[in-house]
Amino acid sequence: MTTQLTVEARAILLDIEGTIGPASFITHDLVDYARDRFDEFIATNRQSPAVRQILSETVKRSGRQDAVAMLKDWLVRDEKVQPLKELQSLIWQHGYADGTLQGRLFADAQSAIEIWHAERLPIYVYSSFSVKAQRLFFGHTEAGDLRHWFAGHFDTSIGAKVVARSYEKIAGEIRLRPQDVVYFADTSAELAAAVRAGVQVVQVAKETKSANSRYPVIDDFSLVDIRRPADRLGAAHFPPVGEART
Repeated sequence: MTTQLTVEARAILLDIEGTIGPASFITHDLVDYARDRFDEFIATNRQSPAVRQILSETVKRSGRQDAVAMLKDWLVRDEKVQPLKELQSLIWQHGYADGTLQGRLFADAQSAIEIWHAERLPIYVYSSFSVKAQRLFFGHTEAGDLRHWFAGHFDTSIGAKVVARSYEKIAGEIRLRPQDVVYFADTSAELAAAVRAGVQVVQVAKETKSANSRYPVIDDFSLVDIRRPADRLGAAHFPPVGEART
């Protein structure tokens, strides 16, 4: 692992699962919570506008008329499809509201994000989590509501995380050149896509068994020093703080 890493960037883009928070929270806590409450939630809320829209979209996507069975099948297989993500977010909302669920961040990642925010470095999130699920996660963490630390959120509605064009579109939306953005993630395929788009990358090897030596690697966010490059006239450039994608 590197002992110290200095990066020049105007904005930070973060993955969640396995990068700034433990993957087990998502793959076990959240998935199990939604699975255990699926039947009860559907029975109670099937006629609500939000759930009816999810069921309609499920039929359109799958071609199956039994939308509930299709959603349950997707849930069991942990498929990353939008109607299921929206349904899971609705179920998780109850768990976050009553305190059963609390988002967990690695302590060093949380400290780094707090420092970057204080230094006015714009921080964005790009996750397979829906934007709604991301905001629930950061709004109900063990450390409280951290949503004010983030300038914006992106999910796979902008594109798959293993496709370079997705990172190009994110850079465009935050009005920066790709090379002015640094992306932190644990997955080599995502990092490779970001590199193809011209984005700087850092691999986070907290839960990754084998890191790709082609990329800078850290296992502790305290090892990273992010500096904003000066513009030609010596003034720092601050990209506009965007709203979260919905």
